[in-house]
Amino acid sequence: HSFSTRLSRNILIVTSTIFISMLLAADVASHFVVADEATKAAENLRDATIAKIENILQRVEMSVVSSSWLIRENLNDEEYLYHITQKMVEENPDIIGSAIAFDRYYFKDKLFFSPYSFIDVESGEVKSKQLGTNQYDYFYMDWFQIPYLLGEPCWGEPYFDDGGADCLMATYSYPIKDAEGKVFAVITADISLDWISGILSSIKPYPNSSVMLISRNGSFINQSSDSNLRGETIFSILADTSIKDRNVLPLAEAISRGETGKIRYLKDGKASFAVFAPLNNGWKASISCNYTEVLSRTFRIHIVLVCLVIIGLLILFQGSYMIIRKLTSPLVHFTESALEVAKGNFDVELPQIKEDDEIRKLRDSFDYMQKSLKDYIGELQETTATKERIQSELNIANKIQMAMLPHDFPVTDRVGLLAMVRPAKEVGGDLYDFFLVNDKMLYFAVGDVSGKGVPASLLMAITRASFRFIAKMGLPMKEVVSKMNNALAESNAN
Repeated sequence: HSFSTRLSRNILIVTSTIFISMLLAADVASHFVVADEATKAAENLRDATIAKIENILQRVEMSVVSSSWLIRENLNDEEYLYHITQKMVEENPDIIGSAIAFDRYYFKDKLFFSPYSFIDVESGEVKSKQLGTNQYDYFYMDWFQIPYLLGEPCWGEPYFDDGGADCLMATYSYPIKDAEGKVFAVITADISLDWISGILSSIKPYPNSSVMLISRNGSFINQSSDSNLRGETIFSILADTSIKDRNVLPLAEAISRGETGKIRYLKDGKASFAVFAPLNNGWKASISCNYTEVLSRTFRIHIVLVCLVIIGLLILFQGSYMIIRKLTSPLVHFTESALEVAKGNFDVELPQIKEDDEIRKLRDSFDYMQKSLKDYIGELQETTATKERIQSELNIANKIQMAMLPHDFPVTDRVGLLAMVRPAKEVGGDLYDFFLVNDKMLYFAVGDVSGKGVPASLLMAITRASFRFIAKMGLPMKEVVSKMNNALAESNAN
């Protein structure tokens, strides 16, 4: 409950409020800055990922295009056609399989003819085989049918090549046309999606970040083969009513439209953001991050700052308490001195203050008050003594004055006397007197001197003495009164 404690506490409260307000403002500002920087970093990573994938895809496309003229030059050499597909796989580490699929009966004695080379999973060697069979009718495969009908090269949808490379893959198909512009064959290059998934899985800005590569039709290129075999796409999953986060639909729509941008959304009830952009071949890439992970470092920094602020405030409180206690220590001595003064000890010593400040002025004022009280008490004691002495004298004068008045009241057959006086103060000007002369004449006087106190009592005494002296001469009342009046006038000019 001391003053120094209350003052230190108030300083701590004000300082804490300011620090906490500044910390909250810095926290909000830093969150926005960090979130913005994280978004920009994700966009840069997205662009770098797209550039890396497109670089691979372009190498595959260039290899296919550069091999197409060899096919035209060697249409009659079936063995060399196998050689072309084999070299495609051997000389391009990105390609796991290559085929040259000809139209029906392009060779008159063959319904199917498709030299195909691929990397054997078990041995790791490049093997070749005839791809087209009654069990594997490639004429109805998308990788053949789409470029054959459209006459344009394209990347097909992800599929599991059962009977070919026996893995999840995506195929680049390039139509080969004759002089009349009619497609007579399609040369392909297969890319393992597991390999692409490996590239994408290595891209993790944060531990729980996810990278998606989506085909033209919304299929997940970097997902497991099971999801592709089940025909799952980004739209079929979003159409599932059991999915809680329905607010990701705008993200899916933006990605499907091939837009470039960023969107904030909720994922598993947590604030997240995604950056997305299309590839040149129609695929779309997206990187999703959780704001909790983005701001985790900021949270840790803020926790450290909060701890430092708390420690700093405690140090501030302790330091300010000690300083304030030292500065206010004279007030404690003043309090003790005031108690001593209240007990009547006016000579108690006051603390000495060296600094010329408010406490020094307070000390000087207290010292002046102490001396003034001492002088006043001395004068008061002297005045009280004088008053008591005067009061004592007045009490004595009262007794003397009351003693002057007669107290024996004669009672005869002719006269009965009784009198009483009650002065307003200790002494006054009220008087009465009487006496008998030769038991024949009764002289009595009743009077009241103007004024109160000692002057009136003195005049009362003179008047009574004059009355007794003159009246005992036995003179008539007229002469008695006249002589008394003259005697009083002569002795008192007032």
